[in-house]
Amino acid sequence: MIPPERQPVRGVRNPTPEEMRRHAVRQIQDGLGHRIEPVSGRGSNCCYLSRLTGRYYHIYTNKPGVKSSTHRIYYFGNTNQVWKDSHSVFVLQCGLDFTVVATIEDWMTFKDRMGLAQDGRVLQHVHWDRQLVELREREGFVLPLNKWINDFDSPS
Repeated sequence: MIPPERQPVRGVRNPTPEEMRRHAVRQIQDGLGHRIEPVSGRGSNCCYLSRLTGRYYHIYTNKPGVKSSTHRIYYFGNTNQVWKDSHSVFVLQCGLDFTVVATIEDWMTFKDRMGLAQDGRVLQHVHWDRQLVELREREGFVLPLNKWINDFDSPS
């Protein structure tokens, strides 16, 4: 179960990528208690570094796709280069509804069960269906995401 203070909250349906990025950065900084800085050349288009911890935060954004009035889907894809640094953190900003925050190390055991795009990107399909937030992938792989929802304090 997701603690009440970390529950998803339905945000606007069509946030801009910039709104979602700013929202994610603000939450990360609030959770860490210090600023993070944008960096390039780490395998993602939106990467930030915490100089205090040395940890990289790869921010991916996607506005919700609506499957029904209670079911939203968010699509993400990341390069294999990002997966090589197990100390880094995936930040999957799901519209302005919630954020999945997971270290790459936490998800490494699931990588082979995630989808793969033709260009080689590893895919994540996040579903928010009523009270459930799950990664749902090919061949029936389902991963409950409760422990990673809006958890900005753990990967510091």
